[in-house]
Amino acid sequence: TVVDRRAGRIEDTEPLIDALKNIEIPNVDIIINKGNGHRLSIVLRGENLSDKVSEADAHIPNQPVYRVVPLDKSKASANTAQIINDFMIKAHHLLANHPINQLRKQNNQLPANFVLLRGAGAFHPVPSFHQKYNLKAACVAGGGLYKGIGRMLGMDVIEVPGATGNIKTNLVAKINATQQLLSDYDLVFLHIKATDSLAEDGNYMGKYEFI
Repeated sequence: TVVDRRAGRIEDTEPLIDALKNIEIPNVDIIINKGNGHRLSIVLRGENLSDKVSEADAHIPNQPVYRVVPLDKSKASANTAQIINDFMIKAHHLLANHPINQLRKQNNQLPANFVLLRGAGAFHPVPSFHQKYNLKAACVAGGGLYKGIGRMLGMDVIEVPGATGNIKTNLVAKINATQQLLSDYDLVFLHIKATDSLAEDGNYMGKYEFI
């Protein structure tokens, strides 16, 4: 049962992710990278794979983890669903016994003991923002997801010191950078994440103060 989808918004996940990289599933290469905060990305590479699989995430707490199932009748989808389920079970056993999570439990913190996978997809080339609109665009963001979308659309992703995808982000630096970029770009995509995160946590006053 999922108690907290973000394990108390744990951020120092590098040792946990390094441990996950030791998981092996036959006939597939698994690439794992840290994302913003509690998040990570997993890439499966190999034969007989498909993105037509369901999610494990119910998106609300106090619900069981869903078993991933194929969304079509192909062998590739069935194979991928099985790989993901096997990976999640192995990850759960590994993480539950990890020293970091044992220490978190001793300190009355939620352990990050499950990898809740969702949002399966496959890369498909798309026209760049410039090709489609004949406009020059830049991206200012802290979270990896938004930078990735910017890169995929051919935007220039601008790294701003202090820009993060959480409440500790340097808003002044992001806004100043955006204002400067507008003299050279037709469009600047500026992403601010913390209001969304605080709302997800039900932190009304935190969101109010951040705004």
